[in-house]
Amino acid sequence: MIFNLPFLSIISMRGFLEGALFFIFYFAVPYGVYTGFNP
Repeated sequence: MIFNLPFLSIISMRGFLEGALFFIFYFAVPYGVYTGFNP
């Protein structure tokens, strides 16, 4: 159980980072493109 905790922590952290990257890619980038074409 003790050996599994760090592994699960890394997996959850990786999932959180990947989720943040997807959020930036699907929301921040299109928003930047929209504001770029419509200043």
